[in-house]
Amino acid sequence: MKKKSKQATYSSREFFLDDFPRTLFPLDTNKILIERGAAEIIAYTDDLVSGKGSFLPQRRVYANKDALHLRRTVKLDAVAEFFLYDLVYRNRTRFRKPHAKKRQHFGYRFEDGKPISPSRSYSDFKAAVWTGTFETEEFTSFDVSAYFNGVYHHDLHAWFAALRPEDPQDTIAFGKFFREINAGRSLDCLPQGLYPAKMIGNDFLRFIEESSMIRADRIVRFMDDVYLFDNDARVLQSDFAEAQRLLGLKGLSVNASKTRTGGVPSTDEADEQIGQLKKRLLKRRRYLILSHYEDPFDDDVDLIDDEGVAELDDDEIEFILSLLTAGNLSEDDAELILVVMRDHVDQIEEHLGLFARGFPISPRTSMGFVLTRKTRTRWQESFWRSPVRAST
Repeated sequence: MKKKSKQATYSSREFFLDDFPRTLFPLDTNKILIERGAAEIIAYTDDLVSGKGSFLPQRRVYANKDALHLRRTVKLDAVAEFFLYDLVYRNRTRFRKPHAKKRQHFGYRFEDGKPISPSRSYSDFKAAVWTGTFETEEFTSFDVSAYFNGVYHHDLHAWFAALRPEDPQDTIAFGKFFREINAGRSLDCLPQGLYPAKMIGNDFLRFIEESSMIRADRIVRFMDDVYLFDNDARVLQSDFAEAQRLLGLKGLSVNASKTRTGGVPSTDEADEQIGQLKKRLLKRRRYLILSHYEDPFDDDVDLIDDEGVAELDDDEIEFILSLLTAGNLSEDDAELILVVMRDHVDQIEEHLGLFARGFPISPRTSMGFVLTRKTRTRWQESFWRSPVRAST
Protein backbone atom coordinates (compact mmCIF):
# COMPACT_ATOMS: atom_id res chain seq x y z
CA MET A 1 0.00 0.00 0.00
CA LYS A 2 1.30 3.42 -0.97
CA LYS A 3 2.29 5.56 1.99
CA LYS A 4 0.76 8.98 2.30
CA SER A 5 3.33 11.72 1.90
CA LYS A 6 3.73 13.91 4.94
CA GLN A 7 2.68 17.50 4.52
CA ALA A 8 5.59 19.87 5.08
CA THR A 9 5.27 21.66 8.41
CA TYR A 10 5.49 25.42 8.60
CA SER A 11 8.43 26.64 10.69
CA SER A 12 10.29 29.81 11.61
CA ARG A 13 12.53 29.15 8.59
CA GLU A 14 9.53 29.21 6.23
CA PHE A 15 8.23 32.26 8.10
CA PHE A 16 11.44 34.12 7.26
CA LEU A 17 11.63 32.90 3.65
CA ASP A 18 7.98 33.83 2.93
CA ASP A 19 8.48 37.34 4.28
CA PHE A 20 11.93 37.89 2.76
CA PRO A 21 10.82 39.47 -0.59
CA ARG A 22 8.56 41.96 1.27
CA THR A 23 11.18 43.33 3.67
CA LEU A 24 12.73 46.78 3.31
CA PHE A 25 16.26 45.44 2.85
CA PRO A 26 16.16 41.82 1.56
CA LEU A 27 19.84 40.87 1.81
CA ASP A 28 20.69 37.67 -0.09
CA THR A 29 23.52 36.86 2.32
CA ASN A 30 20.99 36.56 5.16
CA LYS A 31 18.68 34.46 2.99
CA ILE A 32 21.40 31.96 2.06
CA LEU A 33 22.68 31.61 5.63
CA ILE A 34 19.20 31.13 7.09
CA GLU A 35 17.98 28.89 4.28
CA ARG A 36 20.94 26.53 4.69
CA GLY A 37 21.82 26.92 8.35
CA ALA A 38 18.65 27.68 10.31
CA ALA A 39 19.28 24.94 12.90
CA GLU A 40 22.85 26.09 13.47
CA ILE A 41 21.75 29.72 13.91
CA ILE A 42 19.12 28.68 16.47
CA ALA A 43 21.74 26.70 18.40
CA TYR A 44 24.07 29.71 18.33
CA THR A 45 21.38 32.15 19.55
CA ASP A 46 20.51 29.73 22.36
CA ASP A 47 24.12 30.10 23.52
CA LEU A 48 23.85 33.90 23.30
CA VAL A 49 20.66 33.94 25.36
CA SER A 50 22.22 31.67 27.99
CA GLY A 51 24.97 34.25 28.54
CA LYS A 52 27.76 32.92 26.35
CA GLY A 53 27.83 36.00 24.17
CA SER A 54 25.91 39.04 22.96
CA PHE A 55 23.97 40.09 19.89
CA LEU A 56 25.94 42.58 17.83
CA PRO A 57 24.81 46.23 17.58
CA GLN A 58 23.09 46.52 14.22
CA ARG A 59 23.78 48.87 11.33
CA ARG A 60 21.63 52.00 11.08
CA VAL A 61 20.04 52.35 7.64
CA TYR A 62 17.46 54.57 5.95
CA ALA A 63 14.60 53.66 3.62
CA ASN A 64 12.61 56.09 1.49
CA LYS A 65 9.29 56.96 3.09
CA ASP A 66 8.26 59.22 0.21
CA ALA A 67 10.01 61.46 -2.32
CA LEU A 68 11.56 63.61 0.42
CA HIS A 69 11.48 61.84 3.77
CA LEU A 70 13.54 58.94 5.08
CA ARG A 71 12.53 56.13 7.41
CA ARG A 72 15.22 55.41 10.03
CA THR A 73 15.67 51.77 11.02
CA VAL A 74 18.32 49.05 11.30
CA LYS A 75 19.38 46.24 9.01
CA LEU A 76 19.79 43.08 11.07
CA ASP A 77 22.54 40.55 10.47
CA ALA A 78 21.54 36.93 9.76
CA VAL A 79 21.80 35.83 13.40
CA ALA A 80 19.71 38.70 14.80
CA GLU A 81 17.19 38.61 11.97
CA PHE A 82 16.45 34.91 12.25
CA PHE A 83 16.33 35.09 16.04
CA LEU A 84 13.51 37.64 15.80
CA TYR A 85 11.52 35.48 13.37
CA ASP A 86 12.08 32.37 15.50
CA LEU A 87 11.19 34.08 18.79
CA VAL A 88 7.93 35.51 17.45
CA TYR A 89 7.06 32.29 15.62
CA ARG A 90 7.45 30.22 18.80
CA ASN A 91 5.11 32.63 20.61
CA ARG A 92 2.69 33.21 17.71
CA THR A 93 -0.33 31.92 19.67
CA ARG A 94 0.16 34.75 22.18
CA PHE A 95 -0.76 37.30 19.50
CA ARG A 96 -4.50 36.96 19.78
CA LYS A 97 -7.33 38.35 17.68
CA PRO A 98 -9.59 41.09 19.11
CA HIS A 99 -11.94 40.17 21.94
CA ALA A 100 -14.92 42.30 20.86
CA LYS A 101 -16.46 42.81 17.42
CA LYS A 102 -16.78 46.58 17.89
CA ARG A 103 -13.24 47.00 19.23
CA GLN A 104 -11.07 45.61 16.51
CA HIS A 105 -7.48 45.75 15.37
CA PHE A 106 -6.28 44.44 12.02
CA GLY A 107 -2.86 43.65 10.68
CA TYR A 108 -0.23 41.16 11.62
CA ARG A 109 -0.68 37.82 13.38
CA PHE A 110 -0.98 34.11 12.59
CA GLU A 111 -4.16 32.33 11.58
CA ASP A 112 -4.46 28.60 10.82
CA GLY A 113 -0.72 28.23 11.28
CA LYS A 114 0.30 30.86 8.70
CA PRO A 115 0.88 34.63 8.78
CA ILE A 116 -2.19 36.63 7.73
CA SER A 117 -1.84 38.36 4.38
CA PRO A 118 -1.39 42.11 5.10
CA SER A 119 -3.43 43.07 2.04
CA ARG A 120 -6.29 40.81 3.12
CA SER A 121 -6.22 42.29 6.60
CA TYR A 122 -6.05 45.79 5.12
CA SER A 123 -9.17 45.08 3.03
CA ASP A 124 -10.98 43.92 6.18
CA PHE A 125 -9.82 47.07 7.95
CA LYS A 126 -11.11 49.33 5.18
CA ALA A 127 -14.45 47.51 5.21
CA ALA A 128 -14.68 48.01 8.98
CA VAL A 129 -13.94 51.73 8.56
CA TRP A 130 -16.76 52.11 6.06
CA THR A 131 -19.11 50.07 8.24
CA GLY A 132 -18.40 52.49 11.09
CA THR A 133 -19.07 55.41 8.75
CA PHE A 134 -22.48 54.06 7.73
CA GLU A 135 -23.57 53.05 11.23
CA THR A 136 -22.54 56.19 13.14
CA GLU A 137 -22.75 59.94 12.64
CA GLU A 138 -19.26 61.03 13.73
CA PHE A 139 -15.68 59.79 13.59
CA THR A 140 -12.19 60.79 14.69
CA SER A 141 -9.06 59.29 13.14
CA PHE A 142 -5.44 59.67 14.17
CA ASP A 143 -2.09 57.95 14.01
CA VAL A 144 0.97 57.74 16.24
CA SER A 145 3.86 60.00 15.35
CA ALA A 146 7.08 58.11 14.41
CA TYR A 147 5.68 55.06 16.18
CA PHE A 148 8.42 52.48 15.58
CA ASN A 149 11.14 55.04 16.28
CA GLY A 150 9.47 56.25 19.48
CA VAL A 151 8.44 53.07 21.30
CA TYR A 152 10.45 52.47 24.47
CA HIS A 153 12.48 49.28 25.08
CA HIS A 154 11.26 48.78 28.67
CA ASP A 155 7.62 49.18 27.63
CA LEU A 156 8.08 46.54 24.92
CA HIS A 157 9.74 44.21 27.41
CA ALA A 158 6.93 44.66 29.95
CA TRP A 159 4.31 44.07 27.24
CA PHE A 160 6.00 40.84 26.10
CA ALA A 161 6.29 39.58 29.68
CA ALA A 162 2.54 40.19 30.10
CA LEU A 163 1.90 37.84 27.17
CA ARG A 164 3.30 35.05 29.37
CA PRO A 165 5.38 33.11 26.83
CA GLU A 166 5.33 29.35 27.34
CA ASP A 167 9.09 29.44 27.93
CA PRO A 168 9.91 32.06 30.62
CA GLN A 169 13.40 32.26 29.14
CA ASP A 170 11.88 33.95 26.07
CA THR A 171 11.04 37.02 28.15
CA ILE A 172 14.70 37.38 29.15
CA ALA A 173 15.78 36.72 25.56
CA PHE A 174 13.37 39.39 24.26
CA GLY A 175 14.81 42.08 26.53
CA LYS A 176 18.41 41.09 25.84
CA PHE A 177 17.89 41.05 22.06
CA PHE A 178 16.32 44.52 21.74
CA ARG A 179 18.78 46.05 24.19
CA GLU A 180 21.91 44.67 22.52
CA ILE A 181 21.00 45.19 18.86
CA ASN A 182 20.48 48.87 19.73
CA ALA A 183 23.77 49.16 21.67
CA GLY A 184 21.91 49.78 24.93
CA ARG A 185 19.78 52.70 23.73
CA SER A 186 16.21 52.54 25.04
CA LEU A 187 14.50 54.26 22.09
CA ASP A 188 14.42 53.37 18.42
CA CYS A 189 15.01 49.67 19.09
CA LEU A 190 12.22 48.08 17.02
CA PRO A 191 13.30 47.23 13.44
CA GLN A 192 10.95 48.18 10.62
CA GLY A 193 9.78 46.29 7.57
CA LEU A 194 9.86 42.78 9.10
CA TYR A 195 6.63 40.82 9.70
CA PRO A 196 7.53 39.72 13.26
CA ALA A 197 8.42 43.31 14.21
CA LYS A 198 5.07 44.42 12.77
CA MET A 199 3.33 41.75 14.86
CA ILE A 200 5.01 43.19 17.95
CA GLY A 201 4.18 46.78 17.03
CA ASN A 202 0.59 45.95 16.16
CA ASP A 203 -0.18 43.98 19.32
CA PHE A 204 1.59 46.45 21.61
CA LEU A 205 -1.01 49.14 20.82
CA ARG A 206 -4.03 47.02 21.66
CA PHE A 207 -4.27 48.90 24.98
CA ILE A 208 -6.07 51.60 22.96
CA GLU A 209 -9.11 49.55 21.93
CA GLU A 210 -9.10 47.56 25.18
CA SER A 211 -9.28 50.63 27.42
CA SER A 212 -12.56 50.86 29.36
CA MET A 213 -12.09 54.64 29.49
CA ILE A 214 -12.67 54.96 25.74
CA ARG A 215 -16.44 54.93 25.26
CA ALA A 216 -16.77 55.16 21.46
CA ASP A 217 -19.37 52.88 19.92
CA ARG A 218 -16.75 51.38 17.58
CA ILE A 219 -12.93 51.35 17.49
CA VAL A 220 -11.01 50.20 14.41
CA ARG A 221 -7.21 50.05 14.22
CA PHE A 222 -4.62 48.98 11.65
CA MET A 223 -1.19 49.15 13.33
CA ASP A 224 -1.01 52.80 14.54
CA ASP A 225 -3.84 54.05 12.30
CA VAL A 226 -6.86 54.45 14.63
CA TYR A 227 -10.54 55.29 14.00
CA LEU A 228 -13.13 56.10 16.66
CA PHE A 229 -16.83 56.09 15.71
CA ASP A 230 -19.84 57.32 17.66
CA ASN A 231 -23.06 59.32 17.25
CA ASP A 232 -21.94 61.91 19.80
CA ALA A 233 -19.05 64.20 18.85
CA ARG A 234 -18.49 65.05 22.53
CA VAL A 235 -17.84 61.39 23.31
CA LEU A 236 -15.22 61.26 20.56
CA GLN A 237 -13.58 64.45 21.79
CA SER A 238 -13.27 62.95 25.26
CA ASP A 239 -12.03 59.63 23.85
CA PHE A 240 -9.41 61.33 21.73
CA ALA A 241 -8.06 63.12 24.80
CA GLU A 242 -7.98 59.80 26.66
CA ALA A 243 -6.20 58.07 23.77
CA GLN A 244 -3.54 60.79 23.83
CA ARG A 245 -3.15 60.32 27.58
CA LEU A 246 -2.73 56.55 27.18
CA LEU A 247 -0.15 57.01 24.44
CA GLY A 248 1.65 59.59 26.56
CA LEU A 249 2.11 56.99 29.31
CA LYS A 250 4.23 55.08 26.78
CA GLY A 251 6.14 58.18 25.66
CA LEU A 252 4.18 58.30 22.39
CA SER A 253 2.20 61.13 20.82
CA VAL A 254 -0.31 61.72 18.05
CA ASN A 255 0.68 63.08 14.64
CA ALA A 256 -1.29 66.34 14.60
CA SER A 257 -1.18 66.69 10.81
CA LYS A 258 -2.94 63.34 10.35
CA THR A 259 -5.82 63.85 12.80
CA ARG A 260 -9.23 64.05 11.10
CA THR A 261 -12.78 64.54 12.28
CA GLY A 262 -15.97 64.56 10.22
CA GLY A 263 -16.28 64.23 6.47
CA VAL A 264 -15.24 61.05 4.70
CA PRO A 265 -12.69 58.79 6.42
CA SER A 266 -9.32 58.40 4.73
CA THR A 267 -7.02 55.45 5.26
CA ASP A 268 -3.84 57.18 4.11
CA GLU A 269 -1.55 55.65 6.72
CA ALA A 270 -2.74 52.12 6.07
CA ASP A 271 -2.48 52.74 2.31
CA GLU A 272 1.31 52.68 2.78
CA GLN A 273 1.16 48.87 2.57
CA ILE A 274 -0.69 49.19 -0.75
CA GLY A 275 1.88 51.72 -1.96
CA GLN A 276 4.65 49.20 -1.37
CA LEU A 277 2.71 46.58 -3.34
CA LYS A 278 2.30 48.95 -6.27
CA LYS A 279 6.02 49.76 -6.24
CA ARG A 280 6.82 46.06 -6.56
CA LEU A 281 4.38 45.69 -9.45
CA LEU A 282 5.80 48.73 -11.24
CA LYS A 283 9.31 47.28 -10.96
CA ARG A 284 7.99 44.02 -12.44
CA ARG A 285 6.28 45.92 -15.28
CA ARG A 286 9.49 47.81 -16.08
CA TYR A 287 11.49 44.58 -16.22
CA LEU A 288 8.98 42.83 -18.46
CA ILE A 289 8.80 45.70 -20.94
CA LEU A 290 12.51 46.53 -21.11
CA SER A 291 13.61 42.90 -21.24
CA HIS A 292 11.26 41.89 -24.04
CA TYR A 293 10.96 44.87 -26.34
CA GLU A 294 12.09 43.29 -29.59
CA ASP A 295 9.45 42.49 -32.21
CA PRO A 296 6.47 43.26 -30.00
CA PHE A 297 3.91 42.75 -32.75
CA ASP A 298 4.89 39.19 -33.68
CA ASP A 299 1.72 37.13 -33.26
CA ASP A 300 3.48 33.81 -33.79
CA VAL A 301 5.11 33.68 -30.38
CA ASP A 302 4.28 34.68 -26.85
CA LEU A 303 5.93 38.01 -26.27
CA ILE A 304 7.42 37.51 -22.84
CA ASP A 305 9.75 34.87 -21.50
CA ASP A 306 9.09 34.63 -17.77
CA GLU A 307 12.40 33.02 -16.87
CA GLY A 308 13.97 34.97 -14.05
CA VAL A 309 10.74 36.81 -13.14
CA ALA A 310 9.31 35.92 -9.74
CA GLU A 311 5.72 34.68 -9.64
CA LEU A 312 3.06 37.12 -8.49
CA ASP A 313 2.34 36.49 -4.83
CA ASP A 314 -1.11 36.46 -3.22
CA ASP A 315 -0.80 40.05 -1.93
CA GLU A 316 0.00 41.38 -5.42
CA ILE A 317 -2.88 39.51 -7.05
CA GLU A 318 -5.31 40.68 -4.33
CA PHE A 319 -4.20 44.29 -4.88
CA ILE A 320 -4.75 44.03 -8.64
CA LEU A 321 -8.20 42.51 -8.19
CA SER A 322 -9.07 45.31 -5.73
CA LEU A 323 -8.18 47.89 -8.41
CA LEU A 324 -10.43 46.12 -10.88
CA THR A 325 -13.30 45.82 -8.42
CA ALA A 326 -13.11 49.57 -7.67
CA GLY A 327 -13.87 50.17 -11.35
CA ASN A 328 -12.28 53.64 -11.63
CA LEU A 329 -9.04 52.66 -13.38
CA SER A 330 -6.58 55.22 -14.62
CA GLU A 331 -4.81 54.45 -17.89
CA ASP A 332 -1.57 53.84 -15.97
CA ASP A 333 -3.27 51.32 -13.68
CA ALA A 334 -4.90 49.62 -16.67
CA GLU A 335 -1.54 49.19 -18.39
CA LEU A 336 0.07 47.96 -15.18
CA ILE A 337 -2.61 45.30 -14.74
CA LEU A 338 -2.45 44.09 -18.32
CA VAL A 339 1.33 43.75 -18.17
CA VAL A 340 1.72 41.91 -14.89
CA MET A 341 -1.43 39.75 -15.15
CA ARG A 342 -0.62 38.26 -18.55
CA ASP A 343 -0.22 34.80 -16.98
CA HIS A 344 -3.30 35.17 -14.77
CA VAL A 345 -5.84 36.12 -17.44
CA ASP A 346 -8.45 33.73 -16.01
CA GLN A 347 -8.60 35.83 -12.85
CA ILE A 348 -9.27 39.09 -14.70
CA GLU A 349 -11.37 37.74 -17.59
CA GLU A 350 -14.65 39.02 -16.14
CA HIS A 351 -13.13 42.52 -15.98
CA LEU A 352 -11.83 42.69 -19.57
CA GLY A 353 -14.97 44.54 -20.61
CA LEU A 354 -13.91 47.34 -18.26
CA PHE A 355 -10.73 47.80 -20.30
CA ALA A 356 -12.67 47.79 -23.55
CA ARG A 357 -15.17 50.39 -22.32
CA GLY A 358 -12.62 52.60 -20.57
CA PHE A 359 -9.70 52.20 -22.98
CA PRO A 360 -11.08 51.42 -26.47
CA ILE A 361 -7.66 51.29 -28.14
CA SER A 362 -5.85 48.81 -30.33
CA PRO A 363 -4.19 45.92 -28.50
CA ARG A 364 -1.08 46.76 -30.57
CA THR A 365 -0.43 49.87 -28.51
CA SER A 366 1.84 50.00 -25.44
CA MET A 367 -0.87 48.26 -23.44
CA GLY A 368 -1.25 45.55 -26.03
CA PHE A 369 2.24 44.50 -26.97
CA VAL A 370 2.90 42.74 -23.67
CA LEU A 371 -0.19 40.55 -23.83
CA THR A 372 -0.03 36.88 -24.61
CA ARG A 373 -1.97 35.75 -27.67
CA LYS A 374 -4.67 34.26 -25.40
CA THR A 375 -5.12 37.48 -23.41
CA ARG A 376 -5.11 39.59 -26.56
CA THR A 377 -7.87 37.50 -28.13
CA ARG A 378 -10.09 37.88 -25.07
CA TRP A 379 -9.37 41.62 -24.92
CA GLN A 380 -10.40 41.97 -28.58
CA GLU A 381 -13.60 40.00 -27.99
CA SER A 382 -14.48 42.30 -25.09
CA PHE A 383 -13.60 45.33 -27.22
CA TRP A 384 -15.94 44.35 -30.07
CA ARG A 385 -18.74 43.65 -27.62
CA SER A 386 -18.23 47.03 -25.96
CA PRO A 387 -20.97 49.66 -26.51
CA VAL A 388 -18.28 52.30 -27.09
CA ARG A 389 -16.85 50.41 -30.11
CA ALA A 390 -19.06 52.21 -32.62
CA SER A 391 -17.74 55.60 -31.54
CA THR A 392 -14.06 54.65 -31.95
